[in-house]
Amino acid sequence: MTAMKRYFITLMLILAAALPMSGSVVERTFITTDKDVYVAGDNVWISAFCVDAGSGLLSGASSVAYIELHNGTETVQDCKIALRKGRGAGSFTLNATLPTGNYRIVAYTALNKAEAGYDYEGVASKTISVFNTLSKERVKGGVKVISPEEYASLGNGTPESSSGGIDIAVGESESGSGFIPVRITNNGRSAASVSVSVYHEDGIRHPDNPAPADFAAALKQVHRSGTEPGAMPEYEGEVIRGRIVGAGEDLLDSLKGRYAFISAPGNGFDIYASRIADDGTVLFRTGNIYGTRDLICEIEGLDSSNVCHLELDDPFTRSDVPAAAQLAVSESVAPALKERSIAMQIERRFASDSLFWNYKVRSNTFLGADRIRYALDDFTRFPLMKEVFTEIVHEIKVSGNSRRGRTLSVGLMDAFGRVLPPSRESLILLDGVPVFENDKIYNYDPLLVKYIDIYPYVHVVGTRFYDGVVNFVTYKGNMPSMTFGGNVRIVNFKGVSFPRAYTCHTLLPGSGYPDYRQTVYWYPLAGIEPGGSFEDSVKIPDYPGTFTIVVEGFDEAGGPVRAKSSFVIK
Repeated sequence: MTAMKRYFITLMLILAAALPMSGSVVERTFITTDKDVYVAGDNVWISAFCVDAGSGLLSGASSVAYIELHNGTETVQDCKIALRKGRGAGSFTLNATLPTGNYRIVAYTALNKAEAGYDYEGVASKTISVFNTLSKERVKGGVKVISPEEYASLGNGTPESSSGGIDIAVGESESGSGFIPVRITNNGRSAASVSVSVYHEDGIRHPDNPAPADFAAALKQVHRSGTEPGAMPEYEGEVIRGRIVGAGEDLLDSLKGRYAFISAPGNGFDIYASRIADDGTVLFRTGNIYGTRDLICEIEGLDSSNVCHLELDDPFTRSDVPAAAQLAVSESVAPALKERSIAMQIERRFASDSLFWNYKVRSNTFLGADRIRYALDDFTRFPLMKEVFTEIVHEIKVSGNSRRGRTLSVGLMDAFGRVLPPSRESLILLDGVPVFENDKIYNYDPLLVKYIDIYPYVHVVGTRFYDGVVNFVTYKGNMPSMTFGGNVRIVNFKGVSFPRAYTCHTLLPGSGYPDYRQTVYWYPLAGIEPGGSFEDSVKIPDYPGTFTIVVEGFDEAGGPVRAKSSFVIK
């Protein structure tokens, strides 16, 4: 790709990101989960539907849904879900120390955070019951013990209803296969986007929750005045905010117009820059950072002796959310809770992460594929980096000396393959993390480096232009032996959750896995065309019982979709 074309694409992205958000978009996010009753330590699997309240259709304005778990007084857990065209999936693991009680899951987007009077307890929330089978602690005032007779007379959660013309058919298991075929047919007139869950029905009462039809009806009552002025949609990914702390007035004044950077060690894709505002604040427009990562926060132009640093803001609102209804319990559910506790502990011990598979995620293509790669093991290994530059990697030029500091730069390649001298500085990376004190790379141990990747084109980070990029990729991928100064902070950053389906297809008969799963199947992002079907097989666990299949979502016309069925394993 030519330098001119890269300039053009970058400028278009910058202009698109800078466009103000129209106040006409009002979003609400409906969530479904794999089940409604958990024990502390379980995974909570979530499917998200972000809808434009005005049209009733899936919204493309936001790329992140924020999820909070509330106990009535505070947020006890949280996660982020990446959205694409209004749909996303993720999960979090319930803390093993959570007290027994009902909890409310709330969902919102960046536009909701800027919306006056957003209803955190409405249909964009859901109640789940959590039992801590290893502790007697309970949510304060949140648990009521009743007799087995009273418990048996209670209703069981979401009213039985169906919508959207969905049929569920359960086939016969082939002898010895350990799987049951399931077919979900869409008899409606529009394509449907749904989540599919199969879980064990063990007699524990489900909390009351809105169905997709309730959510669709509530959208008609949503106030459509829009967001407050200055609302910033997250079109491409999470917008991370922060500020410079520890800087005196003179130093802060000198930082105006400079750049702050955040980056995550690894693939070299997660690098973002922000120009420092007059008040010391920064704003990074990301393409979504997946998983929990170490994030390197650095201010360009400061030496290692400086102690001022970049601090990131909390992206969650942590608003006051009313407590969920009391959890009714009875001694009659003790055997079922014991089975759930055993199942949870087995999954924790036997590494249940092998039972799901990851959806493909949208990656940030900052560096691109056009590179010159030097695999250093293909050459004579030298003990000094300057020898590597002299004998192997001729595209990297070194200027300066040890007294005034060295600078590394790379020549640019034009459309005809000619190498041109750079007019600006180059960006030097170690495992994808900027190293602005180039002397640290010049003096770095080359025996720790596996590849040197050179990108001889103009690259843009935020609005910062660089003539070429060099990425030194180590064997470990985590910048071994690299030291940072006081102006650098390494923070544990919780990015968006990886979208996963919990299908358990790897659990083949005779695998030796003690299979007591309570959620036996979860497929959060299923699309079914009108007249089409979704077909898959459900792995049968190692115990008999009744299993419930729930399909929930919306069609492309905004109509609610819900169907429920069950089957029995003897």
